[in-house]
Amino acid sequence: MESRLFKIFLSLGVPGLALGIFYMLFKTFNWSFPIVPTNWVGPIIILFMLLTSGIVFYALTLWKPRQRKAFSVGTGDAILSGPAALERVLEQIGFFLEQHSATLASQESQANNLSEQKSYVDAGKTAVQRAVNHTRHYIAGRRVGDRDRKIERELSDEWLEVGERLRKIDCFAAENLHMICFLKARFWSDTDGWNDSYAGGRNISLEMVLRHVDRITTEE
Repeated sequence: MESRLFKIFLSLGVPGLALGIFYMLFKTFNWSFPIVPTNWVGPIIILFMLLTSGIVFYALTLWKPRQRKAFSVGTGDAILSGPAALERVLEQIGFFLEQHSATLASQESQANNLSEQKSYVDAGKTAVQRAVNHTRHYIAGRRVGDRDRKIERELSDEWLEVGERLRKIDCFAAENLHMICFLKARFWSDTDGWNDSYAGGRNISLEMVLRHVDRITTEE
């Protein structure tokens, strides 16, 4: 019977436990109390409720969960908390996203530049090979036929155009090759007035042109 009563008291929490203690004390010591006048019953009940409430609040104060420190963010010597800290965090997140976006944009730009350079190399190599073939064809025809100044002018223009294409390629071999192309354009513009000193010691033969093309392929 008493075990059932204690289960009931415990189910009521701290107030029930206090009531159970008072019950056991009263039953154990067999205290005899004078009969309480009717007009005192209400105040006694209220007093008991106040005492019980006081015990409950005191117990809750002792066993309350530990409070965590307010979220704060350090800014130099100052500590921000609450809305100011949240605003600071959002600002830092925005700064990070901005930096990350700039990094991605830079990487994308580099990738685009590499793709653009590759297209310049492919177009430049094709243009050089075409000019070499046209030049060889004309030289072979000169061995058995007459000179054609119109074709020589076209060769001069073609080598000049090839040199302009090669200027877009960012590598040392292409820089040397585009100068050779300009010299070959000058050569075919006036073969009779050409002097080897104009080349400045450069070898502008077709074989040398093809060697420089191979170097551009290696440096891609």
